[in-house]
Amino acid sequence: EISLGLVGSEMCIKRQLPGQLKVSAVACGEHHTCFLTFEHEVYTAGSNVYGQLGLGHVTTCAIPNKVTKEIT
Repeated sequence: EISLGLVGSEMCIKRQLPGQLKVSAVACGEHHTCFLTFEHEVYTAGSNVYGQLGLGHVTTCAIPNKVTKEIT
């Protein structure tokens, strides 16, 4: 379970990561969070104004999404 503080909001929203994922590392920005699983998958959530979630769009995501784009 994670908590996300959304832009312009003082409340935290708790979200469950999809499935039975086991997180090995977490990195936080000011308004977004990245999760690395033991299976070497990356999930991101939070503000995405500049595309910082790596999801191929600029829509803010309150629910963690798996990053599927390859880094080149």
